[in-house]
Amino acid sequence: MRAIAILLVLLYHAGVPGFGGGFIGVDVFFVLSGYLITRSLLEEVGRSGTIHLREFYARRARRLLPAALLVLIVTAGAVWLVLPFTAWREFGGDIAAASLYFINWRLAARSVDYLAEGVSATPVQHYWSLAVEEQFYLIWPFLMLVAAWLHRRKGWSLARTTTIVLGGVVLVPSLAWSVSYTAASPAEAFFVTTTRLWELAIGAFVAAAGVRLAPNTRLSAAVRSAGLIGIVATAVLVAERVAWPSYWALLPTVATAAVIAAGAETSGSDKVAGLLQSQPMQRIGAWSYSIYLWHWPPLAILAATGVELDPAMAMLVTVVACVPAVLSYRLLENPVRFAKPLVSSPGLSLSLGANLTLCGALAGVLLVMAIPRTAGPDTSDASAVGSTQPLGAEVLREDVTDAFLLEQLRAVSRMIPSPAEAVDDIPPTHADGCHLGFRDEEPKLCPYGAESDITVALVGDSKANQYTPALISIAERNGWQLRVGTKSACTFSLVMTSREGEPYSECLTWSERLVEVLADDPPDLVLVSQARSQALTDDSGTETTEALVEGMDRAYRPLVDAGSTVVMLLDNPHPGMQVYECVAEHLDDLEACTFAREDRLHSGGRDAQLLAAERYGYPTIETLDYICPTPTCFPVIGEVLVYRQGSHLTATYVESMAGVLEERIEPFLRGASES
Repeated sequence: MRAIAILLVLLYHAGVPGFGGGFIGVDVFFVLSGYLITRSLLEEVGRSGTIHLREFYARRARRLLPAALLVLIVTAGAVWLVLPFTAWREFGGDIAAASLYFINWRLAARSVDYLAEGVSATPVQHYWSLAVEEQFYLIWPFLMLVAAWLHRRKGWSLARTTTIVLGGVVLVPSLAWSVSYTAASPAEAFFVTTTRLWELAIGAFVAAAGVRLAPNTRLSAAVRSAGLIGIVATAVLVAERVAWPSYWALLPTVATAAVIAAGAETSGSDKVAGLLQSQPMQRIGAWSYSIYLWHWPPLAILAATGVELDPAMAMLVTVVACVPAVLSYRLLENPVRFAKPLVSSPGLSLSLGANLTLCGALAGVLLVMAIPRTAGPDTSDASAVGSTQPLGAEVLREDVTDAFLLEQLRAVSRMIPSPAEAVDDIPPTHADGCHLGFRDEEPKLCPYGAESDITVALVGDSKANQYTPALISIAERNGWQLRVGTKSACTFSLVMTSREGEPYSECLTWSERLVEVLADDPPDLVLVSQARSQALTDDSGTETTEALVEGMDRAYRPLVDAGSTVVMLLDNPHPGMQVYECVAEHLDDLEACTFAREDRLHSGGRDAQLLAAERYGYPTIETLDYICPTPTCFPVIGEVLVYRQGSHLTATYVESMAGVLEERIEPFLRGASES
């Protein structure tokens, strides 16, 4: 069964057509682990009347940690050698988290973090399932001790007591939470421990309840075959877009439980049992843990470099990765697992485990510490940049040409921010809790600047939010109040948009409520920006610019009627690459990171904004001449890095645009200040 599980995972990660649900191999592993651990603990209670926790965790340390540490160290070295230093901070943190077995919670947080959307899949992402299992092992032996105590004190049968405990405390609550949380936040629910415990508990239930069919019967053969067919059918038929785990995970987990209950005994005529007992499947099953550890890092690292593998090449990489997997199994995993000094000394095994864990965490920390500080000043202090020219957008105050900007680019010796720090060069609204996440529906308007009768509201998605550093400076300088109300990936409009292929209902609800808030207390000026150019027309999934523009007008019109002036900040070009990563890779040839303005100008929300301006008369503010003033867009202007993630501008560059933005906003506020 371990062989079946790992083969499904490998086919899924290689992108083999027809196995879009191969990720359910992890669910099979969960059930098997729950069964094997519980059976082992029950046998120990039967022998000694209790559970010796030191011996239990010592066995876990010998079994899991040596191979896991080796892969983490090799992965850290590969990241350091192959990937640009812009990836080291994130992946180094992931390696440390994987070593300490909380990587699943880190990935869950990242899955709903808008700032992390540009981050490549981590080379240690597969450790999330190991983290879930290890966290299960932290609580389950103690619950088994409770069951053993009840068995001794109350006289209840051990199997019955354990079944009641695991059902009431783990299985039922976790399954209910899994269904609920998956519906509310599927990205987080996939990784967190609380939505997965019930899967391990199903295996534990089979072991505790003693569910076992008579061997070599038609019933056992039929159940075994049905279970195996159910597992494979789920892997083939379940689409990757199905919200998982929820109740869908009952399909592979119950099927796995059925195969376990049926057993693997065969009379010789049962081909399914014969397959499971065959030598190749037994070997693959024995190697499954090592294969699972080794197969993913090379795929993820190649993807992070931009290499696109077709299924055949991905499968070849996976097969090659099996070589170190088998070697580590034979030369490290088994020798440590069965080493007599360790087996005879739980304390020594635990000490080894603790030291291995710390070494893995240290590998991640060292990767972060290895980020070169000479690649750019680790500071936002403009005086750190050795240039006589004004910083950032200020160099564009006069007419410029490609030749002028190219000369500036070639003269750059340092830049603000460093490419390694670009992803952290963000507006203060994130730290202030003012930029809302995907699930938030209640508007929040955060005040900046001064208490004043003159108010400006900045609303929209992260492309609106990116302008807050400049607007805060302008508000403070001019004595008016800025109110920031932005939400991740949410265009301010009264029409349904989408996110990751699904209706973004939270965005529509937020927009509706924000219209009410702004209309009740209308600002003098409402500034809006967006990255999106289309919205859904109906339930079919069709999206058009027309639909979005109509929704924008429905949101803007009540504000105009209430006395506000609505002005759109036109979207900037979307580079189509991670500019900061390109800069990190081409520090000696920054020209390699330029791109054609016309090729990328229409890839964001600009076209929808211009159509709204033409059709409904909403005024616009152009920023293109201070972001990409010539037909060629440059990654660094005035020794300031222009882009951070995706199409977002660095906070430092936006702040350098404060002067020109102030000039372009002022006419819209002139009447308000005079009154």
